[in-house]
Amino acid sequence: MNDLDILHDAWEAPAPPSRAAHDAARAALLARAAGTAALAPAPARRRRRLGLRVAVVGAVAAAAVAGVTVVQTGGSDGHGRPRPVIPGIPPGPVANAAEALDRAALAAQGTAARPEQWIYTEVTDRYPGTAHKARVERPTDGLRTRVVRSWWRADGKEAAEEDAGRLTTRPLSDPVPADVTDGRTMLHWAYGQVPGGREDERDPVVQGEVFGRLNAMVREHEVPARRLSLVFKAIALIPGVKLVPGRVDALGHPAIAVGRVTEGWLREEVLLDARTYAYVGERSIAIKDHTSTGMDGTSTVKKGTIQLIAARTKVAVVDRPGQRP
Repeated sequence: MNDLDILHDAWEAPAPPSRAAHDAARAALLARAAGTAALAPAPARRRRRLGLRVAVVGAVAAAAVAGVTVVQTGGSDGHGRPRPVIPGIPPGPVANAAEALDRAALAAQGTAARPEQWIYTEVTDRYPGTAHKARVERPTDGLRTRVVRSWWRADGKEAAEEDAGRLTTRPLSDPVPADVTDGRTMLHWAYGQVPGGREDERDPVVQGEVFGRLNAMVREHEVPARRLSLVFKAIALIPGVKLVPGRVDALGHPAIAVGRVTEGWLREEVLLDARTYAYVGERSIAIKDHTSTGMDGTSTVKKGTIQLIAARTKVAVVDRPGQRP
């Protein structure tokens, strides 16, 4: 089963972009081309690990969301060498997972929101409708859809989420100690956050839990944008994390996957934009039949069964929680 087959079976046809979204994206793209783009608006005075939330902003993202076809090319310098698409990120393809995640770390540092502004994200999840109910899960089972709308203050101090039309705001604090300053210390801290992590960091099951824990920190905006790069660097240090080029995200855009196989049967992938290295989604899929036994009995997941496929469908910088672009 290839990427297009998975998307065809799992994803509903996207709604066409609104005229306002199309016009805004076109204006942003033209401004970027002219070198005058202003990425932030002026102030106005589980089955498993569900809920992808992404903190990537910019005109390129806006154009992709609005359905505008964008051919990004940095061109070349005076010596014929390719220019980077995003300033500060090296041009050209990556050779391995560490290099891809290093570029993702650089992209994470480029968030354009001011500290008092908010990052709005709209994320669409598709996951098994029979999770925890069926004794056997198959690729042909139907998937449920959930749309999550969230707002995250750029300085990491507050978050808000909309549920049944009601907005709830809550305070946030950085859970990572101040002495975590690089990828290795971030990874060591993460091992302490999962069961058994301190006992044996070589246990592949523990490593899978750490991979999931760090991914959740990106999705859930658990750390301020200024420290997000450390999370990507820590992911690159987990054994078994590999680069999978040639993927597409849930919207059909070219993507790079960085992932690992957990417990021998579940392939979990983080999806990065193939040009900008922005974090754009994730998916989990069974690569072999798996049977587990718990207190409620025995259950089986068949090869090819999707456990989660998620996509960032909208992202923007706004001035207050509850505001939509």
